[in-house]
Amino acid sequence: IYFENQAIASPIVVDEIERALVRGVQVVFLVPGEAHPAFVAARRSPRAAPFFARLASLGRFPNFTLAAIAASRGEGRYDEVYVHAKVAIIDDAWATVGSTNVAERSFRHDTELNASFWHAASARSLRETLFANALRRDVTDLSEAEAFRLYRDLALANRDRRTLWEPLEGLAYALDPAHYGA
Repeated sequence: IYFENQAIASPIVVDEIERALVRGVQVVFLVPGEAHPAFVAARRSPRAAPFFARLASLGRFPNFTLAAIAASRGEGRYDEVYVHAKVAIIDDAWATVGSTNVAERSFRHDTELNASFWHAASARSLRETLFANALRRDVTDLSEAEAFRLYRDLALANRDRRTLWEPLEGLAYALDPAHYGA
């Protein structure tokens, strides 16, 4: 399962992601490295603590990658790329692209529009394009599972590179779900 979204703010979606992770599904969720101000404010609210505990618990799964993207600018500087896309791809078979954030308000109250499709060739092509952009690598010769593992491995390595102020390999770097938006 692949998501690109401005937010990961739906308890229902977080629960479903956990169910998928328990089954061994690989999940990559790309968000802005600098969380939306409303997300940051919610993290400070005691009422939201149960949600953030659930989000943090996803970090215990090695097949879950919460990631952001940034461009290396040299000398330990990075330009964060603000993720505003709303994309989901499942099993390289189904995809949706639109304006819906992964947030209850967006699901239930805001006026949103998505185009969703069951077309394996198009879904796979979209995922390959998005992965190639984030990883700066051609992934067309990799299986879906291999591409997800590569994404995770590069994102984790880039998280370590950032702590050492080193250039990134590609753009994606891993975030800690327990501290995202803190």
